[in-house]
Amino acid sequence: MLNHKSSYTPGSRDINLMEYIQVIKKRVILIILLAVAFGGLAYYYNNMTYSPLYQTSTRVIITSTASTDVSMKTLMVMMKDPTVMEQVAADLGIERSPQALSSQVTVEQLDESQVLSLSVTDGDPVLAAAIANATAENFKNQARSLLAFEAVQLLTEAQPNYGPINPISNRLVYIAAAAGFALGIGLAFFMDTLDNAIRKEEEIETYLGIPVIGEIPDGRKKKVLKQPRKKVTSIKGGETIDIAKKAVDSGR
Repeated sequence: MLNHKSSYTPGSRDINLMEYIQVIKKRVILIILLAVAFGGLAYYYNNMTYSPLYQTSTRVIITSTASTDVSMKTLMVMMKDPTVMEQVAADLGIERSPQALSSQVTVEQLDESQVLSLSVTDGDPVLAAAIANATAENFKNQARSLLAFEAVQLLTEAQPNYGPINPISNRLVYIAAAAGFALGIGLAFFMDTLDNAIRKEEEIETYLGIPVIGEIPDGRKKKVLKQPRKKVTSIKGGETIDIAKKAVDSGR
C-alpha cells in the first residue's frame, strides 16, 4: 500500500523571477487599467480644482521728495490704504472689501530708485490690470489731496497678462498613476496567491506523491479533460488513486 505524506499546500509553491514576470504579464491589462483610472481621476480632480492666477503691474515715479516731509515708505503704505482701495472698488464697480483688494496688491521700490512698482494678482487678467491702473490713479489723487504732494507721475500702464503665475501641475497625476500601477501589481500577486491550480510537474509529484510519467500535448488537453475521470494505479504498491476526485477534494 502506498504510504506518503504530501508536503504541498495551496499557495506554498516556490516562485522564481520568471514566475513573477508571468504573473504580471497575465494581468497586465488589469495593471494598466488601474494606472490609467487613477491617473485619469487625478487629472479630472486637478482640472476641476485648478484656479489660475494672473499678475500684472504698473509703475509710478516719484519725481522728488527732497522738498517735503513725505518719505518713500509713507507713499508705499498709502498706496494700499483702505481709502484708496475703497475708491478703486467704487470706480470699477466690484463688490470687494478694501482689505480684500489690499491683499491682492504688492508695492515695492525698485533698486532704491524713485520708482514704485505696483503689482496686482487676480483670477481675471483684465480685471487685474484694471485694479492696478485704478490703484495708481487713486493713489496719485490721494497724495495730492491729503498730502499736497504733486510729485507722482504714472510711468507705465498695466496691461493684461494672460500667462498664469501658477501653471497647473501634473505631479498629482503622475503620483496617482504610479499608485494605481503599484496597486495593480499588488492585486495581481494577491489574485495569484488565491489561484491554487497546479502548474508544474514538481507540484504534481509533491502533491500526489507519485512521479509524473507522461504529459498531455497542448492540442489534446481540452479533449482529455472532457473525458470521464479514470482511476490510476500507482506504480508503488499498486494503490488505486482517483486523481480527479483528489483534485476536487483539495479545491482544484
